[in-house]
Amino acid sequence: MRKDNGGSGTTTRMNKVDSEYQRILKLYKGHSFQEAEEAATELLIEFPQFAPAHNLLGAINLAQGSLENALPCFQRAVAIKPDHQQALGNLGQVLVKLGRHEEALTPLTKALSGKSGSAEAHNQLGTVYADLGSHEEAISYFRQAIKLQPEFADAHCN
Repeated sequence: MRKDNGGSGTTTRMNKVDSEYQRILKLYKGHSFQEAEEAATELLIEFPQFAPAHNLLGAINLAQGSLENALPCFQRAVAIKPDHQQALGNLGQVLVKLGRHEEALTPLTKALSGKSGSAEAHNQLGTVYADLGSHEEAISYFRQAIKLQPEFADAHCN
């Protein structure tokens, strides 16, 4: 990918970024993780402030079971774009998997504020609070998840 400078080149450049991002996303969804990881890394070398690519690289690492590599990707995405809801949720998820439940509360709560209608987000926060022994808080989140999506089985099981 070639960098364009100035004016109308900016639109062309952003179209190229979006096109490459979509290609990488397709690789990821097709489980071509190694190729997706290499392409995302190349994209980030050229466009290091592109938060969605950091989030996608984190998801690619997470899909490959590498929590240690996924974590800084999600952290970087959130540092660049603090209201990136998906990156916030992913960051919280990785922190939970690493056993860092207290730390996970902040990004998960921020992610929830952007998608207040998400049963999954409420359930995830409920699970974290349950793991921390805050059962009343957990129950509140589980109930909200069920209210938002009555057929959401995970929330019923908690």
